[in-house]
Amino acid sequence: GKKYREYVLADTKLRDEIDLTKYKKLIRKTIHQVIPDIKVKVKPDKYILEKDAITNGQPRRIGRLMAQTELYEFARSRIVLFEGKEIFAI
Repeated sequence: GKKYREYVLADTKLRDEIDLTKYKKLIRKTIHQVIPDIKVKVKPDKYILEKDAITNGQPRRIGRLMAQTELYEFARSRIVLFEGKEIFAI
């Protein structure tokens, strides 16, 4: 099957507190600046991208752009806003 990458907030305390679906439009818009046609699934605690569509440098570019949005406040003490891992189903 297809491979996906899911991205959760790096700050573990905030994962339960922040509902990312409230930022769905912002997250999608930011990702589409880097990868225009990719499908983005936003859930309350993560967002998911199809892995085949992502090159190595793109997540870093997306992260840098997200850090320039209102999401930056969720970086708190961490330099990293989101961290990702490979998954096989959504």
